[in-house]
Amino acid sequence: MLSGKVNEHLIKTNARIKYLPDDDGNYVAKSMTVFDKPTFMPDGWELSDLSDSESKVKKTKSSNVDEEESRRKSYARARNNLFDLLLCTPSLDSFVTLTFSPDEVNRHDYKEIIKRISVWLDNRVRRHDLKYVLVPEFHKDGTNIHFHGLMNFEALNTVRAINQKQGSRYFGQELFDDKGREIYNIKDFPFGHTTVIPIDGDNGREACAKYCYKYIIKSGGQKVGGRYYLSGGKLGRPHYKWVNVDFDSIEAKSIDIQGFTKMKRVNL
Repeated sequence: MLSGKVNEHLIKTNARIKYLPDDDGNYVAKSMTVFDKPTFMPDGWELSDLSDSESKVKKTKSSNVDEEESRRKSYARARNNLFDLLLCTPSLDSFVTLTFSPDEVNRHDYKEIIKRISVWLDNRVRRHDLKYVLVPEFHKDGTNIHFHGLMNFEALNTVRAINQKQGSRYFGQELFDDKGREIYNIKDFPFGHTTVIPIDGDNGREACAKYCYKYIIKSGGQKVGGRYYLSGGKLGRPHYKWVNVDFDSIEAKSIDIQGFTKMKRVNL
């Protein structure tokens, strides 16, 4: 691919096609986003230095952007990026919950939690090819932090979860979720309690993605510790193709964006 510095009007396109992998791993066109003016900068290109007058215009526009609108856009990008990661990584085949014991870590301190858990995650990525996407969430008390997410089962050191409730008629028996799926625990997670539920192929990758995606939706735009989600390992990414198309020829609803441009999005 060609690359380098260019003036934006020479290289920008008004449409971008997104490709996602099918069940066989082949990338196929899934959607196209179209604007009524050149908007997309293809990968590999960067803008040359702007003149002083152009810089002032861009700075003025940026400073006028409403802070709430910026947060909304950031939240929307995070949701879309998260969903793309999940759809593009078929090996994310298990739903995981990580909770923290007060004896091992301060469950209210996000920085401490991240410092401790990052070492464990990085070690498993390097040694066992772990892939993960984790969404932080507050417990109902609004202070304790736990994580929901997806991981690849083969990278985890697991054991079947056993009912540990003394006096229960099911004490000592293997646990299943409400859909009859086997529940596992991660044997070498040193910070608290875990559950791992392998999600079989009948649910489909999109269902798996939505299973995790809903937790970032629940946040309503609130970041826990300044992040919407954590990710690591060799995760898949969408492929893109940048093209120019006739905006008026696209049969889709047109959306006004801040009065500067119009956008259409179609599934392919």
